[in-house]
Amino acid sequence: MKAMHGFVAGIVVVLLTAGNLLAQDKPKDLIVGKWQAKEKVGDKEIVATIEFNKDGTMKVTAEGFNFEGKYKLVDDETLETEVTIAGQTKKDTDKIKITKDKITLTDKNGKKTELTRAK
Repeated sequence: MKAMHGFVAGIVVVLLTAGNLLAQDKPKDLIVGKWQAKEKVGDKEIVATIEFNKDGTMKVTAEGFNFEGKYKLVDDETLETEVTIAGQTKKDTDKIKITKDKITLTDKNGKKTELTRAK
């Protein structure tokens, strides 16, 4: 009987552990929402807000400028974006690391941009 309880307890532990691993957030879910990036330009700090929507669209607001675009997570480490500004479409591919509260983007030249989840 004690052996049976030990066996059942072991199965419960395995199932709980597996459930936690499956429940971990995936980048495609974590990216959805509003994020902020700050960058110093001269003596002024520029703040941009980027909203990633579940349908693959995005909206960017910075210094009174607003524009929309599309994004796609190619895989868990690659983000493709496309925006049109003043009639010119720009496509970009960055490496992405994402957690619940922080996104780090690295462009093809190695420049990193950090975004934090907007409150």
